[in-house]
Amino acid sequence: MLDIKLVVAHPEAIRMVLRKMQQTDKLQLVDEVLKKREEWKKLKEKWEQLRHGKNTLALQINELKKQGKTSEANKLIKEAHEMPKKIELAEAKLQQLQQRINEVLTTLPNTLHESVPVGKDENDNKETK
Repeated sequence: MLDIKLVVAHPEAIRMVLRKMQQTDKLQLVDEVLKKREEWKKLKEKWEQLRHGKNTLALQINELKKQGKTSEANKLIKEAHEMPKKIELAEAKLQQLQQRINEVLTTLPNTLHESVPVGKDENDNKETK
């Protein structure tokens, strides 16, 4: 399986390998990995913001209770009860995206050394002595 960092850093090199191996049907997989990776990064950021928001709400609720403002604290408590559901939903989507990225990465071939001849299989290779 190719490393995601390699595909993100050098997508054109991966495309060149696919062309060299005459696996042009897999060229769109490189674009899919890049797209899914961007989706994953955005969702990861949203997930982190949700977790931060949950922690911030807990601190605000605690502070309002100390000040005796229970009605305001109760409003925030209702909001805080919804946060775990949102976080779990984001985590599930993150796992789905990561799973799809890994599936695609396993179908992409390893990179080739530049001395490897162009061909579909070993029958196209030139014998050297």
